[in-house]
Amino acid sequence: MEAEGKLEELARVKYANIIEEIDVSTRKTKMICTLGPATSTKERMVELIDAGMQVARFNFSYGDHKTFGEMLENLKDAMAERKGCNVSLMLDTKGPEIRTGILRDAEPVNIKEGQEFDILTDFSLEGDSSRLTISYQALPDTVKVGDKIVIDEGHLILEVKECLEDSVKAVAMNDHILGENKNVALPGCTIDLPVLTERDEIDIADFGFKEHIDILACSFTRKESDIEKIVDFIGDHRETMKIFAKIDNKESLDNYEAILKASDGIIISRGDLSREIPADKVFLAQKWMISEANALGKPVIVSNEILDSMVKKPRPSRAEAGDIANIIVDGADCIMLTHETSVGKYPTNAAKMLVKICCEAEKTIHYKRVYEDVKRRSQTPFKFSETVASNIASTALDMKIGVLIVFTENGRAARTLAKYRPRQPIFVCTSDQSVLKQMSLLRGVIPYHIDKNEGIEDTVAKVINFARERAFCQEGTKAIVQTSSEGTGLKDDPVEECNMMKVYDIDADGVAN
Repeated sequence: MEAEGKLEELARVKYANIIEEIDVSTRKTKMICTLGPATSTKERMVELIDAGMQVARFNFSYGDHKTFGEMLENLKDAMAERKGCNVSLMLDTKGPEIRTGILRDAEPVNIKEGQEFDILTDFSLEGDSSRLTISYQALPDTVKVGDKIVIDEGHLILEVKECLEDSVKAVAMNDHILGENKNVALPGCTIDLPVLTERDEIDIADFGFKEHIDILACSFTRKESDIEKIVDFIGDHRETMKIFAKIDNKESLDNYEAILKASDGIIISRGDLSREIPADKVFLAQKWMISEANALGKPVIVSNEILDSMVKKPRPSRAEAGDIANIIVDGADCIMLTHETSVGKYPTNAAKMLVKICCEAEKTIHYKRVYEDVKRRSQTPFKFSETVASNIASTALDMKIGVLIVFTENGRAARTLAKYRPRQPIFVCTSDQSVLKQMSLLRGVIPYHIDKNEGIEDTVAKVINFARERAFCQEGTKAIVQTSSEGTGLKDDPVEECNMMKVYDIDADGVAN
């Protein structure tokens, strides 16, 4: 009861928390920054690295290989300037979008509520005040009377009145000035489009494989078989390129549990999703999806409209700060900035602000409750590796533990431990550069590159000294070290010591006794 009372006190916000200076080095939630015109230079990228960027995103909806190739070279130069940093790379596919076509004389159309339209599937035709064209030929067979067609980021909504052989009659439900080539969503409809377009395949092969991209973000994923097709396409790159499914449509939400199991991680794309489900349901969907991903130990990213006001203004709104805090408390591993860092006026400020809000929100987390919830929802009976991870997390709650250290060659042990969300930082030690960069997305994990030629004890001492120098642990605390079943990669790695945990005392010099 006494321990429970102390945990309750730690989880409760105090006045001192409000006035104390923020220590951003304690942040557990990871940050993805989208690179674009506002952050294309080496200098800007150094600023983002200093602000805490762990993953750089290349959004192939808005760029080509030449532009992104130049950005990547600048990023490599920026990383070289900041020794020891490991920024992971994400390629976000354009995906099989549906769009409206061109307009007569390229003139925007002033649409009024109640106005009737013919929506044609012949994309070669021009649109005007009486008709629009759409890039999806199966539209008449996909929608039915009463369905909604959502156009231009949700700014125009049409209701289907009649379905013909190669067109649809619809009526506008609101006023809007519509330009050319705007995106289209068909909420609640099953879309018959390939998850990877020909352009996506070229982007992945010519940029993703060549540049050793770590994370493939797959737009408009709709079902489990989409993930299987992507796995087949990337082939031998599967171990080094992790597949993250973007949940950005109603169909993917319907098939979420199967998609989650098939993929390496999830991106909750709230902007696109909000055009397919009611706005008042988006936060419920977010909570449910994060919870399901947490239970399986799959990393989950939340994206879109994080600090949208900072695209133009130097400060966020109070609502945005509260939204971010809610994402943290829900259990997200990572938050993605999009327009804020790609085209915004204050990209570095936005990144710094996100880091601050993350640190403040993390103070409110009740770690014992999180641990108990994850353990309750984990699949039983436990595998041995799961038992070890659960025991380490439990021990970290009950003892004065300063830091957790995991040796791994493929990252599985680290992912299993990280899902229990311990309060202490998890130093993941590996000699594999690819595994090191994949760890950048896991909440609470600090990747640490090790030398295969060193022994376990020497490496543990180095890691503890590193953690001590950066105030992650202090004299009088302890460190828990786990050697995992897949091995440590070190020269003195006896098989009988794999998947074991050992507790070290930390002395005045910061080394292990």
